[in-house]
Amino acid sequence: MDDDSFDSQTTGGNGETDEPEAFPDAVRVEDTEAFPLDAVFQVLNDPRRRYVLYHIESCRYPATLSEVAEQVAAWEYKRDPERIPNEAVEQVRADLHHSHLPKLSDAGIVEYDADANVVTMAECTRPLDEFVEFTRQYEQYQK
Repeated sequence: MDDDSFDSQTTGGNGETDEPEAFPDAVRVEDTEAFPLDAVFQVLNDPRRRYVLYHIESCRYPATLSEVAEQVAAWEYKRDPERIPNEAVEQVRADLHHSHLPKLSDAGIVEYDADANVVTMAECTRPLDEFVEFTRQYEQYQK
């Protein structure tokens, strides 16, 4: 790949960097060709989404929204889950329910049953698994 072809992908016709796109609606992990690298980085860009994926990937069972929120809050506060104020956990829970889990579900990365408040990893997340594992190890190393 020459430098010109890379430039044309990262800048618009006026030479300015293209604006970031909204979270891709068409991204589905079942079709790896439709799961572009930019979408992977959009998913992993937000710490809460990464923490959700770290927790869900480690579960051998469907996790409740409350369990996920508690663990995410614990990682954010860098404390044991029992030491996190209930208000903080509820704020994380609401943010996950209204924002992050629907985005991850729409992308086909997690299965989120909002009525039952249960979340699991989708069956086929291979394109993302290696990135999630890398970011988990990188963040653990940084601590």
